[in-house]
Amino acid sequence: MRNKDDYYVTPHWVIEEFLNAWLKADSFPSLRSILDPCAGGDEKTHMSYPHVIGKTFNIKIATNDIREDSPADTHYDFLNSCSLENHDLIITNPPFSLAMNFLKKALIVSERRVAMLFRLGFFGSKKRNDFWLNNMPKYCFIHSRRPSFDGGGSDNSEYMHCVWALDEPKRDYTETRILEYKEKVK
Repeated sequence: MRNKDDYYVTPHWVIEEFLNAWLKADSFPSLRSILDPCAGGDEKTHMSYPHVIGKTFNIKIATNDIREDSPADTHYDFLNSCSLENHDLIITNPPFSLAMNFLKKALIVSERRVAMLFRLGFFGSKKRNDFWLNNMPKYCFIHSRRPSFDGGGSDNSEYMHCVWALDEPKRDYTETRILEYKEKVK
């Protein structure tokens, strides 16, 4: 059974693992403006990306979520909004059922980088083939551990963070990195 609004909390370790690997792999420019368009969070849980990014880099990022119970700065429909500010980075774990829509919109709105969490199988599908051939991410960071998004067991899928560098020439390949598996410290 799916959660309302396709809302699942991204474990902080998934984001930390990705950010650490991305920082080692890329010498990207300083990012002045960051947006998480589906920030999540509620009265019990932090907004995952803003919390981890804020703790790691001591920066506040703009947050949005369509859900009114989210503590996000704004509550609008990212996909149907016409007047969005430009941001250097759009980073999120989009609702799976709308992932391609969020990705396409982010690639239009962002000025420099887009980073999103997807199931590894998102690369597959005849329906998405043309998109991938014309919009290859710069990086694909594959998580070796399967995360749990509901506090229970994993959903038996592998996950990846993809990063697009929009201020660099388009490419016809993706640099793939397998993230080092480290036993979770309790």
